[in-house]
Amino acid sequence: MTGPLRPLAVAFLAALPGLTGAEEPARLFWKFQEGQSIHIELKTLRETTSESGGMKHTLRTEFAIVAELNIREAEEIDWNGTEPAKLPAKGEILFTSILGSVRSGDEPAKEVKETEESLKDSKVAFTIATDGRLEADEKALAKIHAHLPPCFAGLFILIPRREIKPGETWTEEGTPVSWNHKYDSVAEVDGRRIATFTAEARDGKAAGSLSACKAHGVSRMTFDIAAGYAPSVSFVLDASWVNDDGGGASTKVNTHEENTLKVVRRMR
Repeated sequence: MTGPLRPLAVAFLAALPGLTGAEEPARLFWKFQEGQSIHIELKTLRETTSESGGMKHTLRTEFAIVAELNIREAEEIDWNGTEPAKLPAKGEILFTSILGSVRSGDEPAKEVKETEESLKDSKVAFTIATDGRLEADEKALAKIHAHLPPCFAGLFILIPRREIKPGETWTEEGTPVSWNHKYDSVAEVDGRRIATFTAEARDGKAAGSLSACKAHGVSRMTFDIAAGYAPSVSFVLDASWVNDDGGGASTKVNTHEENTLKVVRRMR
């Protein structure tokens, strides 16, 4: 997860049964093919309060988003090799529905409905690397809907580009949130070997106009080792920071965010 509030993500709600024995270190990575479609169903809730000059403003958003990430270019990779390509696959995000509500302050919630008909021509370019780093054009996302959460750039816990085994930990520094990652376990689920990764949010580093960064939260991701993709992700995050506008004024921001994500990978 990268960037402000990028977790983006986390909670597999059922405990995985049938833990396997000791695992040898191995490379885990996303696998892509041209013509592949990654179907995403995302539910997100975010409540953000901003305080400045004695004034307080709260914005609450809830969304259910359905999208298809269609792979149009993918590197030819020897998946049995020891060094998979770092170059990302490329494609377009197609939004099929956005349903939600937005409430500003004490105003009644305003219902937001975007249907397949109104979104059918909306395409957003993206890239996704073998470690799960997903990057999309944030400006293009904003054009589709003003309140669409910036959820696509950091949906997945990033998998280290080296051999790893259950129990290993690593850290990621960020602003305003940093993360402590862990490769928790491998379990046999319906005949599939599923890895579980977790990440705990911690206070991020100050950078630019942001300071006093505080964070607490947890992210969990499951990963199908043979298929090379993450079927479920979720996260809960509470974070706060101060944004200095450079003119002597500052804004204190507090945010609470919850996301659950289901992913289905298939060929078009």
